[in-house]
Amino acid sequence: MFLSQIITITIAPVFFSACIYLCLSKLIPLYDPATQYAHFKPRTYMIFFISTDFLCLVLQAVGGALADTANTDSEEWDGVHIMIAGLALQVTSLFAFSVLCAHFAWRLRSAGVRTPEGWEGRSARTLKVFMLGMF
Repeated sequence: MFLSQIITITIAPVFFSACIYLCLSKLIPLYDPATQYAHFKPRTYMIFFISTDFLCLVLQAVGGALADTANTDSEEWDGVHIMIAGLALQVTSLFAFSVLCAHFAWRLRSAGVRTPEGWEGRSARTLKVFMLGMF
């Protein structure tokens, strides 16, 4: 039971992060069709951050496998350190994404872009709530 908890605690955030990255890559064309306010093209955000998440998942899996199959305490700690490196990279990646996302939102707001073209009324409010929840 303990192993299944560890696995789900380390793997679940990777998929949540990937969903957030995918959502931003779909929102950028709505708000910024010419990509003048985003730092990168939507596809670049998606590919870079999902690839980083995959790397984090691999590091965590390798570290966990090494720690589990270790014969000595030293080998076990090597695995633990690799797993922690994967987690640290994941946190760093999510932080960098959050900064880029917040800067994109700030640039849109500074430019006076409040809602995507054709999104008025209730749908615009729903989209704003979604963006706040994503952030």
